[in-house]
Amino acid sequence: MTDNQRTLRAVSWRELCPWLIIFRAFRQAVRVPVLALATVAVLLTPIGWRISESLFLTEDRIALEALYQDRDAVGIPARWPGGVRSRPVADELQSIDLATPVYERAASQIASVFHGAVAPFRRMFDPRASVAEFAFFLLGGLWTLAIWALFGGAITRMAVVPLACDQSIDLRAALRHAVRKFPTYFLAPLFPLLGVVLFGAGLAAFGLLLRGGGIGVLIAGALWFLVLLGGLAMAYISLGLLFGWPLMWITASAEQDTDFFESVSRAYSYTRQAPLQYLFYAIVAVLFGGLCWLLAEFFTEATIQLGDWGVSWGAGREIVTQVRAATTLSDDQLADELPPRIRTGVQMVAAWTAFAHSVTTAFAFSYFWCAYCAIYLLLRYDVDRREMDEVWFAQENAGLTNAPPPLSITSPPGNAPSINDTE
Repeated sequence: MTDNQRTLRAVSWRELCPWLIIFRAFRQAVRVPVLALATVAVLLTPIGWRISESLFLTEDRIALEALYQDRDAVGIPARWPGGVRSRPVADELQSIDLATPVYERAASQIASVFHGAVAPFRRMFDPRASVAEFAFFLLGGLWTLAIWALFGGAITRMAVVPLACDQSIDLRAALRHAVRKFPTYFLAPLFPLLGVVLFGAGLAAFGLLLRGGGIGVLIAGALWFLVLLGGLAMAYISLGLLFGWPLMWITASAEQDTDFFESVSRAYSYTRQAPLQYLFYAIVAVLFGGLCWLLAEFFTEATIQLGDWGVSWGAGREIVTQVRAATTLSDDQLADELPPRIRTGVQMVAAWTAFAHSVTTAFAFSYFWCAYCAIYLLLRYDVDRREMDEVWFAQENAGLTNAPPPLSITSPPGNAPSINDTE
């Protein structure tokens, strides 16, 4: 063979297209411990919202359309996933268009995880919100943040290490890490909000000039550029928080001795220095996540339908159909139409079915966090030029499953810390 003739024997797709790591998020998201953590968090989240609703909202305040166009603004977060929508029984299923509308709904399930975490705090700044609604969103948002700071922190810890270096951290080690880093997970998104509040307080003090009549309005008009500067600072902080808050948690899961200040700093740095890469990674994650959610939804529906089919051989199809139809009724309708024992049995069937759908909802959360772990590693490589396999877990070798010999962290001169196998 001459020097001009060469044979291509292998292609390193990971180096050629590093963003392909996003597709590995699905494998991490469907792991049983990860799904279990997400399911528990999904089931715990509405508890705080119900408490907040009972404290700050009265029944007449939950006529939502008069205040907000989107009905999930007030009250709806207090309901458990899977129990709020009526599902047709088998005989009522009709052919549907499986084209764009279905996929858009699937992709929106992944995007709604991002929106659902941001919406409570965004609603706090809605000028139409009353004091009671502000308190409702504040308490509910803090509860949601606390729940996912613990469970989301554990999920990201269990996902970022396998994605980076193909090792696995067990559930106990991930929970220990999340408990130890809980202040960082919880405070990191609140730190920028504090900045917005401080600037807002300064502008509120400036607004007192407008109450002073003609001379006050004149002075305020001359100094209005200060209002614009304050608004600019608030916009910068808010937009950085809006797009960067998930990266704050991944920082705490991937880096050693990270506090909430460093988590905020990295998130703002990555979103500011690599916005186009971030947008591309997010689009890929959402599109792929929509396909994954369709698969999860199909698996859940198949589980329910096949279970009904098996039961129908013993109970009869008519009885199973009647039970399924009854699970779509409200509690008041059940009380009017069914005796107590049958009503309780139907409610238990509905609860188990809702739990199955809650697992599907939990998959959207687990995939979201796993995908963001991949996005964080990609952005860190784009901005800091740190290899994607550089994550910290030197203190958790005891929690590794199928672990190789102990790992050591070395710091070559002039380079960022890296993980090297010791022989």
